[in-house]
Amino acid sequence: MFKFQSSIFKVSFLALFLSACSSKPNHEEMGQRMLDEARRELSQKNFAAARDTIMSLRLRCPKALQARRQALVLLDSIEMLGAADSLSRATGPEWERLEVKHKFYQRKLQEDLTQNKFVK
Repeated sequence: MFKFQSSIFKVSFLALFLSACSSKPNHEEMGQRMLDEARRELSQKNFAAARDTIMSLRLRCPKALQARRQALVLLDSIEMLGAADSLSRATGPEWERLEVKHKFYQRKLQEDLTQNKFVK
C-alpha cells in the first residue's frame, strides 16, 4: 500500500511539475508575436511604435534568440523606411542629411541580411 501511495505521489508531482513548466511563457513565441506587432506598425508607417516594440522585445524576451536576430533586420528596415518617408517631405540641407541616412540603412540592411542568412 505504501509503495502504491508513493508511486501516486511521484506521478502527481511529475504531472504538476510538467504543467507548471508548460504554463511559463515561451520567449520565442512571445518574441514572434512582438515581431508581428512591429511589422503591423511598420506597415501602417508608425515608425516610432514599431521601433518601440522592437526595443521592448529586446528587454522582455532575452532568450528569444531567433526573434532577436530577426528584430535586428526589422529594425534596420524600420529605420530605412522612416528615413525614406522623411526624405519624401524634405527639401534643401535636410534632404541631403536624410539621403545619407537612408543610404546608410540600405547598406546596413544588406549587410545584416548577408550576415544572418538564416533569418526569414
